[in-house]
Amino acid sequence: MRFPALSPYTTLIIAAGLMMVLSTAACVSWRSRPPAEQQAAQATFGNVSTGRIAVHDDPGRPRFTSIVRQGDPAGAIAALVLTGGDGQASVALATIVAERLKNAQGRPVEVHSDRLGYRISTLVQDPNEARAWVAALRNAFERPIQPDSPETKAAANALQSLRGSSPSRLELDAINACTGEIAIPASTTVLVPSTPDGARILEQWRASFHGAQRIAFATVGSSVLTTAVHEELNAGSPWPTVTPSEDPWPEADTVEAVFLTGSRTDTPVLTLAARVSNTFAVTRLTETTFAASGPLAQRLAAATAWRLARSSATVRPRGACLALSVERDPALKDVDLTLDAARVAAWLSHEMQGELQDAYADASVAGEIVLRTSNPQQAASIAAWWSHAARLQAGPSRVAIALGLPPPKDIRDKSELGRTLTTALSSFQSSLPTFSASWQQPNIDTISRLEEGQGEFWLLLANRCGTTAETGTDVGYSALAAIAAAHHHNGKDDVTLEPWIAQDGLGILAHASPKVGEHPSALARRVANAAASAMLGPPPPEYAIQEARHRLIAYLHTDGPQGEGFGMLAKTLSPRQPAWLAPYGLYKTIVQADVQSITLRHAALASGPLRLAVLANSDAQQVPSAARVTDRWIIHRSGSPRTCSPSPPPSSGPDATNIALHSDTSSQAWIGVAQPSPSPSDRLMFAMLREILAGSEGMLPESFRSLDTSLRAEARTTGQRRMTALVLSFRGADEAVDRALQLAQMAMTRLRQGNISEQELRRTYTLVETNLLHQRLDPRVRIAQTWRQETSLPPMPSIQEWKTWVARTVSDERIVTIRVRPHTSNSASN
Repeated sequence: MRFPALSPYTTLIIAAGLMMVLSTAACVSWRSRPPAEQQAAQATFGNVSTGRIAVHDDPGRPRFTSIVRQGDPAGAIAALVLTGGDGQASVALATIVAERLKNAQGRPVEVHSDRLGYRISTLVQDPNEARAWVAALRNAFERPIQPDSPETKAAANALQSLRGSSPSRLELDAINACTGEIAIPASTTVLVPSTPDGARILEQWRASFHGAQRIAFATVGSSVLTTAVHEELNAGSPWPTVTPSEDPWPEADTVEAVFLTGSRTDTPVLTLAARVSNTFAVTRLTETTFAASGPLAQRLAAATAWRLARSSATVRPRGACLALSVERDPALKDVDLTLDAARVAAWLSHEMQGELQDAYADASVAGEIVLRTSNPQQAASIAAWWSHAARLQAGPSRVAIALGLPPPKDIRDKSELGRTLTTALSSFQSSLPTFSASWQQPNIDTISRLEEGQGEFWLLLANRCGTTAETGTDVGYSALAAIAAAHHHNGKDDVTLEPWIAQDGLGILAHASPKVGEHPSALARRVANAAASAMLGPPPPEYAIQEARHRLIAYLHTDGPQGEGFGMLAKTLSPRQPAWLAPYGLYKTIVQADVQSITLRHAALASGPLRLAVLANSDAQQVPSAARVTDRWIIHRSGSPRTCSPSPPPSSGPDATNIALHSDTSSQAWIGVAQPSPSPSDRLMFAMLREILAGSEGMLPESFRSLDTSLRAEARTTGQRRMTALVLSFRGADEAVDRALQLAQMAMTRLRQGNISEQELRRTYTLVETNLLHQRLDPRVRIAQTWRQETSLPPMPSIQEWKTWVARTVSDERIVTIRVRPHTSNSASN
C-alpha cells in the first residue's frame, strides 16, 4: 500500500509548525535559565540555595548576598572586609569602623576579627533603617583616619589587649597563619594608631582594604529589606577599587616545638593545621569525624594516651584550613614524649589525608550552614564570609605541626633551656618521617571477594591469634570481650554487628545494606567504621560486659551444643587448651570472669595481628575504602609487626576416655575424637566421618530408628587448624541415651574394620561437597572462608588413605566418652 503524496502546501504548513515548536522550545529554555545572581548563588552556596539565596556581582560594587526569609523579629545586615597579615589590621580597622558607626547611629553592632579580615553586623527593623546603616557603614569605610582621634585611641587599646595572647611565635607564624586566629606574642611590636606614624600605617590599611574587591555584604530578611540594601549598595558613585586579597599559600610544611607558658604547662599539646584545597569538606568533617565525640576522638582514646582537645575548620578565599589539637595525660611519664608525639602526629596527619580523600562535599555545605542558622545576624555574617570563600586557586596540601612541651622545672638558665628545646625538636623532627613511612602501607592484612549485586556489604575484622593463648583458667574471656563489644555497638549507624568466635580468629562480623543514594564506597566506610569502632575502639562499658556475661552463662549452662557436657568433653580432649575446641568458654570460667579481665582481653584483641575480609557487593573500590577506614583505627608503630603469643604445645592425648558425672541438666552423653594440628585433608576426613556416621544416610540414623522418639542426637565437627574434633551428642531418657551411646561405639568399631567401598566413599565425598555448597549460601560462611583463605576442598582420599586415617584417628585410646546423668537423691548424697 502506498501513502498519498503530500501537497507542497501541506509540507509548508508542517514545516512552519515545526519551526514554531522549535522556536517556542528555545524561548522556554532561554526564559528558564536562572538569572546571573542565582547562578552565582549555586556556585557559592550549592543547589540548596535555589529560590532562597541570591548573589549579586554588580560592577564597581561589593559582592552582595541576599537570604529571603520570614518570621524573624528583625532583619540583619553584615559586611565582610578581607585584610591579611597577623590580625592587627583587622582588629584596628574593625574598632575604628565600629566607633564611627556608634557615633553616627548608636545602633548596636557585632564585630568578629581574625587574621583574614573582619565582619561587622547589626539588626534592622525596616528598609529605611537598612539604607541608613549601609550608608553610614560606607562612610565609615571611606573616611580617612586622623591621628590622635578618639577612634585611633580605641584602636590602640584594642591592639594592646592582644599582646601576650599566644605562648610563642610558633603559634603565631605556623598554626594561626592557617587557622586565621589572632595571637600576638608579648615580644611582637604592636602598632600604635594614636601616633602620627601609626595613624599613617592605619590609613594605608584602610585605603588598601576598604574597596569593592575586598568587601562583601549579606542581608537576611524580607524581599523588601534585601532589595533596599541592594539598591543602597548600588547608589551613588562606584566604590573604591583596591587590590583583591591574595590569601597566600604556604610554601612548605613546618615542624616546630616550644615550651609551654601560662596555665596548664604540665599538659603536653600537639597541634596540626593543614592547608587544603577541599574547602567545603573541612566544615563537614569537623561536625562529624573530627567532632568532640566523633570517630577520631574514639580512636585516639582507644589507642593512645592523647585526647582530642579541639578541632576547627576555617574556610578561606584560597582553600581552607583543618586544624586538630590533642593533649596528653600529664600523669603519664613512662614514654619518650617527643617520640610518642611524633607517632601520634604521623597518625593524625594520615587521618586528615584519609578523611579528605574520602570526603565529598560541594557548595551546598555553605548553603546548608547559612539556611539552618536561626539567628539572622549570625546567618548574615556567615553568608558574607562564605561569599568570598574558595574563589582563588588552591595549592598542594601543606601541614604545620607544633608540639608544646612542659618546661623543665630544674632548668632556669635560658641558654640551657634553648639547648634542651633544640634537642627535643631534633628528636621530634627526625622521628616524624619514620612514623609517617609506617603509614604508607596498611597495617592490616586484607582479603576480599567481589560479589556484585548482593543486597548487603559484608566485612569480618578478626584477630588472627584466636584462642591461641587461652588456658583452662581463662577460656572464653576473648569470646566474652567480642560478644560485649558486638552487642554494645550493634545497630549504630544502621550496621548489624555480630561476634565472630572461632579457634583461629576472634572479632566482629558487620554487614549493612546501602541507604538511599549512598555511594558504594560510602557504604563500605560506614560498615568498616562500625566494625572497627567495636573491635578497636574503647572497651565496652561495665554494664555491657555484665549483660554479655549473663547471656553467655545462660548459653553455657544448658544441655545444648556448648553446654557443660561439651565443656567437659573439650577439657578432656584438649586438657591444656580447651579453648581450641570450646572457644565460647566453659561455664565455670565465665562465671568467674570479672570486668577488668574482659576489658584487658578486649585491648589484647585490638592490639594483636588483624585480618580484614570483605565481601564487596558493588565494586572493587569498596575494598580499599573499607581497609583505609579500618587501618585508621590502628596506631602504626615503626617496630616489628604484630605477632601472636607463643602457642603452648598441644596435649599428647585425652586425660581419660570414659567419664561419668551428674548434673542438673537432662540425661546426655557425648562422644568425641580429636586430632591436633590437622591438615586440610584431615579436616576433610573429619567432615566425611561425620557424614558416614550421622549424615542423612549414615550409620547412626538407621540404627536409631527403633529408639525412643524423644532422643535428640547431634553430630558436628569443631575446631580449626590447631585442633579439630568430631563431636556426637545424645539427649533424652536414660535408657535411650545408653542405647544410643552403645550403638555409636559399635559403629566406630565397624568403621575401624574398614567396611566401606570406594563407591560409598565417593558418595560421602559428594555429600560433603553438597553440604558445603548449602552452607555457602549464607554470607557468614563465605566471608569466614574468605578470611581463612579457603578456596576448595582437598581431593577425595583413596580407600587406603581413608582406612589408614580412620585406624589412626578413631582408635579406642583417642575416643572420649562423657556420660552425664541427672541428679538423684542417691547421687546428691554421694
